[in-house]
Amino acid sequence: LDEGHHSDVICWHPHGRGFMITDKKRFAMEVMSQHFQESKYTSFTRRLNRWNFIIQPHGHKKASYYHPSFIKGEIEMCLQMSPQP
Repeated sequence: LDEGHHSDVICWHPHGRGFMITDKKRFAMEVMSQHFQESKYTSFTRRLNRWNFIIQPHGHKKASYYHPSFIKGEIEMCLQMSPQP
């Protein structure tokens, strides 16, 4: 996210306390294939749920994701995150 690659598909919210996927289909095809083992968007969202991200859908194509310890520029905060069993 910080590097700005694929910013037309995934980007930080302006306040830096969450990110938005603007095109779920393109995200699955272009981003997930490069950075994640799974290739299905539903698998990705299940993983985010396991890490306690809050998901806010914006229609069929878009969604926002929030976690109190996932903040732009605060890499150390991510160390406080842990998945549910």
